[in-house]
Amino acid sequence: MTENDFEKIAFSLRPRLLSLARGFLSCKETAEDVTQETLLRLWIMRQRCRTEDDAAAIATAVAKNLCIDIWRKKKEMRFADLETIADKVCAAAPDEGVTDENLQRLHRAMLLLSQRDRRMLRMRHEGGMDVKQIAAAIGIAPRSTSVALCRAKERLWKILQTDGYE
Repeated sequence: MTENDFEKIAFSLRPRLLSLARGFLSCKETAEDVTQETLLRLWIMRQRCRTEDDAAAIATAVAKNLCIDIWRKKKEMRFADLETIADKVCAAAPDEGVTDENLQRLHRAMLLLSQRDRRMLRMRHEGGMDVKQIAAAIGIAPRSTSVALCRAKERLWKILQTDGYE
């Protein structure tokens, strides 16, 4: 593929890639970054592309993968924020009259979780226990405990989102 061929293909692919990235991501600037990174990677792989359809397929796959990576990192960051807040809540006794609005929301959300979920999250954050210790205390396999903790965090996050936490 020549430089001129690549420029024509990139020009025609750009709107599709930008639309795809905007579908995944809420931030227009991030979608633009994904589009640029995709075109850069396509340039590097241009020798693999024999036709415009090949280029479109590769570019679409690259853009989707980049968007998924960004989405996963944002999700991990949300859980990291949630764990930080959970640590603060567990450190504060419920009768201390927590003043931070997010901490109050977290207290309310914790009350809406099942007793098992609350117990596991408190063991993890308040007690500082690792997955093996929690598994031994509850009486289930460590892998199951890991999954249960993740699901408890997801349920907590959903409750917090419905309560206006961002």
